[in-house]
Amino acid sequence: MSAYTVFNAIPMAALPTTIGVVQKFVANATNTGPSTFAPDGLAAAPIFGLGAGQLQGNEIVAEGIVVKRI
Repeated sequence: MSAYTVFNAIPMAALPTTIGVVQKFVANATNTGPSTFAPDGLAAAPIFGLGAGQLQGNEIVAEGIVVKRI
């Protein structure tokens, strides 16, 4: 499992309640299986791939740009 975290210049106090908030970040490591994303120390949420399933491994590449809609 890979856990990704980001910290924004203006931190989120809670996860957005509307669809369409986009976060971009540079991955520090390649994912090894199901992965999570936690902005600003909030609870981690699973990252899903294009087929709406959890990641299997190697979908996120180290130093690659990740776009996550939360």
